[in-house]
Amino acid sequence: MEVTRHGFKSPTIAIVGGVHGNEPIGVKAIRKLKHLDIKGSMKFIVANEKALQLQQRFVKVDLNRSFPGNKKGKYEERLAYTILKELEGVDYVFDIHSTIVKTDNFIITVGESELAKYFPLRRVVDMSGFARGVSLIENVPLGVSIEYAHTTPVERVIGQLRQGLVNLGVLAGSPNFVQQEKYVVYDVLKKSPGNKNITLENFVETQLNREFFIPILYGEGTYPDILCLKARKIW
Repeated sequence: MEVTRHGFKSPTIAIVGGVHGNEPIGVKAIRKLKHLDIKGSMKFIVANEKALQLQQRFVKVDLNRSFPGNKKGKYEERLAYTILKELEGVDYVFDIHSTIVKTDNFIITVGESELAKYFPLRRVVDMSGFARGVSLIENVPLGVSIEYAHTTPVERVIGQLRQGLVNLGVLAGSPNFVQQEKYVVYDVLKKSPGNKNITLENFVETQLNREFFIPILYGEGTYPDILCLKARKIW
């Protein structure tokens, strides 16, 4: 784990990248954001350096399924424990991810999160129906994950992170809030012989077996037994 801190004033904002070693976009953004002059302090965390070097999702177990961690556990479990220690006292956490699926970029929360409204992305997905208490953002006081399509230019990620900090009031600039849509994940669609030939489109409502739902992360290969998450649009 690599940690860089600038300043010690309040509030403290942490940007975390590289929780998954095959998702380097957050790390690339961190490298270009290290000297922001904010009204507070910044902490930048490159999480799973070993997995990043190997260019694979994890070394032993999925880090984002290992929180709150175990200081005597497997590599990622120990790392999760150390990351949470590093995040003690942090006010806001932005956890940057990417996916290979064809999807709009979106914000992930677990339950309600006041932080989501500050980030300039239109779609907000509440993962309550999929959460198990083991992800990073479930173990910090106020955090969101940002899921980017892997084809997103890093310059766009940097620009949106900067705008989020402006909207929070800790970085100079003009606030720019976007009208957001809220989705709640309530279940998963398991892979089965009956649906192996279907094609879905993320964030487009579909009907299957008389059930209407909105697919989220359809095509994500890291879920071996799950075809997609099932969500409803709340507003």
